[in-house]
Amino acid sequence: MSSRHFDNPFEDYDASKHGGADETTLLDKPLILKLVKDYVERILAGSGKSDYKLRADLYVGEAGIAYMFWKLSRSTQLKDLFPCLEHARHFIQRAKEIASSKSSRTSRVGFLCGNAGVAAVSAVIAHDLGELDEAQRELHRFREGHSVAVSGGYDADEILVGRAGYLSGAFWLNQVLPAKPISRAEIEAVCGVLLKRGREYAKARRCAVPLMYEYHESDYLGAAHGLCSILHMLLESPWFGEGSGASETKLADIRGSVEAFLQIQDEDGNFPTRLVGSDKKLIHWCHGCSGAIYLLAKAYLVFKEEKYLAGCRKCADSIWRHGLLFKGPGICHGVAGNGYAFLLMYRLTGEKRYLYRAGKFAEFLSADCFVANARTPDRPFSLYEGLAGTVCFLADLLEPSQASFPFMDVFGVKYAGNEHFSGTAAVSQTAARVVIAGAGLLGNSVAYHLTQNGWNNVIVLDQRTIGSGTSDFGSGTIGLFKPSPERNIILESVKLYERLQRAGHNVGLKRCGSVNLAQTHDRVVALKRRIAYNMPAGLYCELIDAETVRNLHPLLNVDGIQGAVYVPKDCIADPALVLDVLAKLSKQAGVKYFENCRVEFVNTKGGRVESLETDIGTIKCEYFINCTGMWSRELGLRCKRPVRIPAYPAQHFFAVTAGLNLPEAKLLPCVRDYDSNMYARQLGSEMMVGWFEKAAKPAFENIKDIPKNWKEHIEDSAPNHWEPLWDKAVDRIPLLQNSGAPTITNSPDNFTPDGRWIFGETAEVKNYYVACGMNGNPLQGSGGVGKALAEWIVNGTPTIEMLPFNIQRFLDLHNNRQYLQHRIREVVGRQYAILYPNQSEYKFARQLRCSPLYSELETRGAVFGTKMAYERALYFDSDYERK
Repeated sequence: MSSRHFDNPFEDYDASKHGGADETTLLDKPLILKLVKDYVERILAGSGKSDYKLRADLYVGEAGIAYMFWKLSRSTQLKDLFPCLEHARHFIQRAKEIASSKSSRTSRVGFLCGNAGVAAVSAVIAHDLGELDEAQRELHRFREGHSVAVSGGYDADEILVGRAGYLSGAFWLNQVLPAKPISRAEIEAVCGVLLKRGREYAKARRCAVPLMYEYHESDYLGAAHGLCSILHMLLESPWFGEGSGASETKLADIRGSVEAFLQIQDEDGNFPTRLVGSDKKLIHWCHGCSGAIYLLAKAYLVFKEEKYLAGCRKCADSIWRHGLLFKGPGICHGVAGNGYAFLLMYRLTGEKRYLYRAGKFAEFLSADCFVANARTPDRPFSLYEGLAGTVCFLADLLEPSQASFPFMDVFGVKYAGNEHFSGTAAVSQTAARVVIAGAGLLGNSVAYHLTQNGWNNVIVLDQRTIGSGTSDFGSGTIGLFKPSPERNIILESVKLYERLQRAGHNVGLKRCGSVNLAQTHDRVVALKRRIAYNMPAGLYCELIDAETVRNLHPLLNVDGIQGAVYVPKDCIADPALVLDVLAKLSKQAGVKYFENCRVEFVNTKGGRVESLETDIGTIKCEYFINCTGMWSRELGLRCKRPVRIPAYPAQHFFAVTAGLNLPEAKLLPCVRDYDSNMYARQLGSEMMVGWFEKAAKPAFENIKDIPKNWKEHIEDSAPNHWEPLWDKAVDRIPLLQNSGAPTITNSPDNFTPDGRWIFGETAEVKNYYVACGMNGNPLQGSGGVGKALAEWIVNGTPTIEMLPFNIQRFLDLHNNRQYLQHRIREVVGRQYAILYPNQSEYKFARQLRCSPLYSELETRGAVFGTKMAYERALYFDSDYERK
């Protein structure tokens, strides 16, 4: 027995004995499940009770345990064993409290051992909990480290507290969050500094390798402190993506350093701890081949040279011989970390030998000799030294095709800008039965419902990334107290989200009910009319008085309330989670996604869709569906015969409070205060307040085309616009004043000239379908619209009434940009207005189509309304004055 490791008691994989086994029989699944349950229970019972001072970080602190629970929440086999996200929330909150007391300039960049890691994991947990504004705040905190990382004065480059660690966090965020929030430019800036410092140190020390780095005055090679993880992060950079434009010198220095590193590997497959003056060799992730294998695997994937795969195999064989460590179960310098190397090799090669070896290392965790003699780590419940990391390893064993050592995954692209399939892949996908442009809620819903109807020869394109538009910025409210055509479609959405939730997909669906307020007698009458046509259709809703409103929603000030309607079946869901689930299920059903692919032109032949010209090639198709949101109108014009899609984005503001700490066990009902043009809902422990104001502001009014990078061009703050609206919200919900200044978000959304959704087949081009113009809340209609549109395409007719939303109801003049910018100023507020017969006519964009008698009728007191933009007299009133 060695002084560092146990003798390996297992026979190695033998194809003649084990070759016929599959994943389920190669692994002792009952033992793995038992170990997971046991370790998690020990973590819950013992964490926080250590004699050591609590830490915040990922390496040995509370954030690492939060990460473990987050990982379990995404495991199909383990997520129901514990309330994983709630535990994740608990531990990340503790980590944030500790981190806040130790914030410094340098801690902002540290990922595994700093506050950047806490912020990143907090952002992802908040995202999965549906707390999207909290997620954005935490992403902002993560980004605070960027300025430190790109500054020349910061001396740390390795993965624990340095630039490589910050990059690993950025890559991880881009992998697990659909919006890929860390830009290519941000990543390349950090890589540039990292490369420069490596060159300078190598030159100053006259190293035989182009790039070298120091940590506490030592030239370490291992993953935790040294060269191999830094090179790994550089290989993950956009510089090695197709068509990156990176200089040959830059690429050559990185590649030369990787080749030099490989040459250091000894016959046993291991590496020394330092470049010079060390013969000490460890089988740890932090020092030795257990960490080096990730660099070599990435090099094999990038350079496609067999020597790197051969180096990986030598690492794996060395770990099999010497990797059952005395130091304990952890992933930094323990059995689980060494077992992870076999899971990497299984994904890299598909060879059962490596899955077998990973399973045996898991079995050894319960061996009597290990339990009795292995050292208890200083931080026994932590991610890198203790049981939390071991649980991650065991969870990945149950789903080995997705296994990855925390923050060290070598597979996939981890930055925006080259996310679509490569040009070669695009050429191989030159035809599909259906092509959908736009990977937001509507596009993913249509794709999903097409697969449910048996059509999976479908391609989805997006000019950026899945979910990068405005779909997931909605309020998340789903209101059924609507006119019948809208309500029927929204009901289909609710049925879809309920099915997804029952199937185990978390879409954040919760029934909370709603109260719809009336401040005037006219509003009470209008609400009674709406009750009259909703109740017979099966929607239970009741007229209630102010006191009942107060009982249902104790935070409301009911002064001035003359009545309200309570709708108990109204609910909320998370738009981002719905989008993610629909995209995932569509992919599983065979739908192909091409990101960063812009549709340049739609070709037609014989009045039908024939093909699409994109910036990555031509795609032939039978059907084309335009679901590009606020870009729909412009894309409609890029067609051989232009298609009219009259929808235009208005600036749409909402506010999220901070510090209210509302109880989440029982959600407050959603509030719609029509006469104050506001809605409000509970968002976790905070409140979200939004508005459909009477005088809205068109978005991108002075920009020729709606920009692809729209967030950089939107007005972030317009206090003169939203502050009066916020004051009304505080009057209705006095507790809001306790939150201080709210976080205001401006999320433009598409509105249509008549305030109704747009979908259906266009009049101009056969098989060209459109779904857009959701008028401020895409979530509530997307499920039903996607179902109806898929049925329309597959069967020739939908099962839901579509006539009020048919795109063919418009004229060419409705598609005029100036007309739309004027009209939507009042369309937004009309969502909450009382529409009086012959009185509530539009004020803007009038007198476009007039009869020869118009002036004569006007002089005689005619009051005009419009039908298809045509001015016609409604009645005569000589005292009427158009305002």
